[in-house]
Amino acid sequence: MNNNLQLEVIKDEFKSFFEFLCKGEQKIPIQELKCAFLSQEKFELTTYDIGLDVEFGQDILEVMKIIFEKQNFKYLEENNENYKKFILVANGLQRLNWIDWGTSIKGCWFIRSNEIKQLINWLESSEM
Repeated sequence: MNNNLQLEVIKDEFKSFFEFLCKGEQKIPIQELKCAFLSQEKFELTTYDIGLDVEFGQDILEVMKIIFEKQNFKYLEENNENYKKFILVANGLQRLNWIDWGTSIKGCWFIRSNEIKQLINWLESSEM
């Protein structure tokens, strides 16, 4: 697993993923493919189901945005589903060395916020 957070490296990894997965035929929107990439390649989740990969990636992106915006506790209090998503995603982000949480996973933060903001913006864009 490459834990590098350099956006250009991640973009190159995505292009390889895209070329392998699409083989010249793009049937899924770029933003959804990026979510599948996040799930499969960064979080190393195996589903053999592109729809589920996209869904997991969207959950990961949602939680990344919550952590970036420092809305962790508000998000966690909304419902039990958010709580479970947050805990799973935070563990994956920690394995990537993208976050730290000191003494409480619920209060986690990104180690390199500027790079994460660029990554979030790219993930939400239609840019390759």
